[in-house]
Amino acid sequence: MKQAYFDELIQIIRQSYSEQITNTQTVMQNFIDQLDLQKESEDLDCYIFASALSKQFNFEHNNNINLYLQRFEVPQIVLFNMLAEHFPLVSIAGQLANKILEQFIELHDEISILNIGIGTGRQEVDLLNQLELNGTLPKKLTLFAVEPSAESLFQAKSNIQAAAAEKGIELVFHSFCTTAEELTPEDWNFISESEYPLLVNAAFALHHIRELEDGFDTRNRVIQHIHDLNPLAVILCEPHVDHNTSSLGERFQNCWRHFRTVFKIINQSELSDKGKNTLKLFFGREIEDILGKTENVRTERHEIGEKWIERLSLSGFTPVKPNILPDIPLPNGFSFRWNNSYLGLEYEKETLVSVLVQK
Repeated sequence: MKQAYFDELIQIIRQSYSEQITNTQTVMQNFIDQLDLQKESEDLDCYIFASALSKQFNFEHNNNINLYLQRFEVPQIVLFNMLAEHFPLVSIAGQLANKILEQFIELHDEISILNIGIGTGRQEVDLLNQLELNGTLPKKLTLFAVEPSAESLFQAKSNIQAAAAEKGIELVFHSFCTTAEELTPEDWNFISESEYPLLVNAAFALHHIRELEDGFDTRNRVIQHIHDLNPLAVILCEPHVDHNTSSLGERFQNCWRHFRTVFKIINQSELSDKGKNTLKLFFGREIEDILGKTENVRTERHEIGEKWIERLSLSGFTPVKPNILPDIPLPNGFSFRWNNSYLGLEYEKETLVSVLVQK
């Protein structure tokens, strides 16, 4: 996206918060009016940021173009599944996480997995399919599935049960229709009583953890609960960007840099314009949460890999370096980099996803 647009928007933010301008709404509307939303894809991408910031400044701009990006009839989980299928950043991270899980599972005939944010079970079905190809399917799988969406959880159970039955796996499925931070002591105790070795998998989920008490770090508490389960390993995939700061200026700069690269990947793909806009809709909602919502209600609080390493180490976890990178085919522009404690999935040298393996 154009550097001039970034400079203009960050200037609006700074002037607004330093009270150098009193007509922020008018200034934002004038900025939006200059964008060519019909011809320039970079202008359309920038519109997503400007639209989000408009909500931060407490007004709805009067642009009356019926953008596909503004149609919110598509559920976010549906968009995420489309992302997993068509967007290499998510699919590569999923493949990597599954290959790491495979290395642990193949050593056990009976295994338990705690999946935080299971969605519709796409990753688990892919995992079982790959284990079948490798000839390393377990005889029994106990799955503890945490997911706040009842509809997604029901679909996950159905999808995984069908895959397990087809492959002759004995499946025990325990549902927790809640978030990780709202699991009760009884829930954690129930999971800890699993009689089989336990793996913990959380793909793009832990950054949603909300602070439940003032001055208390709920994320660290959840990680401590995970450590107390004494798992074989915990595998985390997280966007590598800091949006867990109260400074709007810092969030905007981090958000712009991260999603500028994400949109570049989408714009260079072979998808149709409608397909590209559909993927941008998913990220547009995230950007609106990051930039447009007030501090007390926003949920997209991403953190960089180093911060997750810090949190994990506080609970007694130590990093493990995966040895499976040659097995992951990468499209042009993508690469992996080991950063001493986590794997960075990069595009043109920009780290976009952190993959952490801890024991």
